Amino acid sequence: MKSVFPSEFLLLRNIKLLYVEDDDDLRNTVFMFLKDFFHTIYLASNGSEGLKKFIQHRPDIVITDLRMPYKDGIQLTKEIKSINRNIPVILNTAFAEIPDLISAIEAGVDRYIQKPVDEKNILNVLYDLSLPLMQQEQIRALREQTSQENGFFAKSPKMKEVFDKARSVAWTPFSVILRGETGSGKSYLARAIHDMSGRKNLPFVKLDLGALPENLIESELFGHEKGAFTGADKKRCGAFESANNGTIFLDELENASAHLQSRLLRVVEEKTIVPVGSDIAANIDIRIISASNKPLFELVKEGKFREDLYYRLAEFEIILPPLRERKEDIPWLASRFMIEAADELKKQVYNISKDAQEYLCDRPWYGNVRELRNFIRKSVLCSKGSVITLDDISGINQEFSKQSGKNSQIHHFMSLAENERIYIEKTLLITGGNKTKAAKLLGIDITTLRRKLKKY
Repeated sequence: MKSVFPSEFLLLRNIKLLYVEDDDDLRNTVFMFLKDFFHTIYLASNGSEGLKKFIQHRPDIVITDLRMPYKDGIQLTKEIKSINRNIPVILNTAFAEIPDLISAIEAGVDRYIQKPVDEKNILNVLYDLSLPLMQQEQIRALREQTSQENGFFAKSPKMKEVFDKARSVAWTPFSVILRGETGSGKSYLARAIHDMSGRKNLPFVKLDLGALPENLIESELFGHEKGAFTGADKKRCGAFESANNGTIFLDELENASAHLQSRLLRVVEEKTIVPVGSDIAANIDIRIISASNKPLFELVKEGKFREDLYYRLAEFEIILPPLRERKEDIPWLASRFMIEAADELKKQVYNISKDAQEYLCDRPWYGNVRELRNFIRKSVLCSKGSVITLDDISGINQEFSKQSGKNSQIHHFMSLAENERIYIEKTLLITGGNKTKAAKLLGIDITTLRRKLKKY
């Protein structure tokens, strides 16, 4: 029986079904068919018994006959919907008279199936109505898993090593520098370190030094007094004060100017901050986690970054590998992003086909985890059914065909920088030169894109 139907029907196994039918032979026949797909099926021979079993077992979905002794299917539906209006109810009857159907609609019946029962039809209806339930179960399982793992999950040896280091340093007072390519998950890892630390119930504040105008960085970090500069019409606390007793995450640290580096050094050494326009220092107790796309020690050797500040901030360093070097993690990450996007976009998408997963694993992902997440969100939005297929994915970026797995072999013979340059050029062509749209497609911020355009 199982081999006749698509394998996705087996996902119904965790759905609890109540089947109410007064015809003993039909009830047994349908039960024998459905038990191959549902692990839990409750049976009732009339509406009154059906209501009792519904209250006792709280099934996820109900199939009921229309005409039964003691309580008919419409009465049963009304009482079920009064208890939980979100429970899907399927009316299964040989009597398709208009007054009955109108009454069924008014009672809240979700679907109508005419007898005699067609196995494929009833499975399709059950599957369609169960999709939101299966999706909720996936979300619950995902949250439970990430909670148990402190937000971590990895199959690749490289990321397991990263997570081991993060766990080791989380409970220490060490300042940490995270290094990796744009979009590789530095912000996510910083948050995870905070959540595993003794400061987990205290503030976590993120500041992207690469996205702030030079004239506002100090105000954003240290706050300012009223009248400190034009437009400062009231006193404002900065990120360090907001994060006091907790953790501050300074992203794109390599963009810190010489003057800002000097001020950061004072904060680290003296554990005090001085707002812009003030002479009064305020004490702070804070942990600093920083991130950089470049090896900061190389900048130290070039005279572009203070050596004393580097050693203060780099008491512990973790290097995140790019996504293309940990492809074992792509299927799980894609599944996680798919569930999140389906929940956000209210779409009934629950799986990614095998060939689509192979396609995802073949791509180089120069924008790393951030690019993958954006790509999956678009895939969920564009998907035509409950499963993301290769056709859905191929339709997102026209420059990638179904043969991209073969074509991607060509990319590996070019330098990484050349690949990135070509990829950016193609994206700009697609967006008609619109840098903001291009940055979104690439999964990077506009400041990073401008910097790369200048570089190339």
